[in-house]
Amino acid sequence: MSNAATLVEFHLRSMWNWRSLYYGRVLEPLVFFSFLVAGVGGLTGDVEVYGSRLPYLVFAFPGVVALLTLRAWATTVADVANDRKWGVYALARIRGLGLRHYAASIVAAGSVVAVTQAVLVYVLLCILAHGLGAGRLLAMALGLGLSLASWLCFGVALGMAIDSYHRRDLVLSLATLPLAFTAPLFWRVEAAPAYLRTLSLVNPLRYHVSLLRGLLVGHVDVAALAVTGACLPVALGVLAWSGRRAELLSGEHG
Repeated sequence: MSNAATLVEFHLRSMWNWRSLYYGRVLEPLVFFSFLVAGVGGLTGDVEVYGSRLPYLVFAFPGVVALLTLRAWATTVADVANDRKWGVYALARIRGLGLRHYAASIVAAGSVVAVTQAVLVYVLLCILAHGLGAGRLLAMALGLGLSLASWLCFGVALGMAIDSYHRRDLVLSLATLPLAFTAPLFWRVEAAPAYLRTLSLVNPLRYHVSLLRGLLVGHVDVAALAVTGACLPVALGVLAWSGRRAELLSGEHG
């Protein structure tokens, strides 16, 4: 484990060893999109987005992509907890790799899964509805990269801060569903009840999906871009703070 690239390779090999689990994670959004989203689309028809009308499948595509970043965050928390429990993080630090190298390896490995999922969902979108223009697809890819980097860095920071599997599972259980359900993944903000609109204002995922959805129709949501852009430096700052306080090994044994 002489350099950061080797650490990335280690995490990718770990994914391969647990490939049956990752097969399920890759296939899950495809099943979700082809059954639930397609079924809801049969009820709703076209949806207006920033003055343009889109088939519901196209409207929901950025929501599914944004949901993938949230799932990547939860997975990253678990991966970091495992690395701290079994000494992978400690070994990396002893071999001279800094927190930034370790975090970069986790972000790189996590991005492989999330991007693979997003690409497969896009292929399914092309089959069920239609594809996107190259320019808008590229803009959405850049937006996804910014959002994904933020969520993965937050995941590493949280994994560094939590020493107990029980506390980790509790935090993820209490945070994941509220974050997902108060973001406009599959509904329009303007059409939601007042309490949902209010709660969504403090949910960063709301701004990430709004940015992706705007880029889908060639519109830049300035507020969503500002919040999404600010999330990455905030995540890096939280990660640096959490990493300085974390022990090399977690306090959980067994």
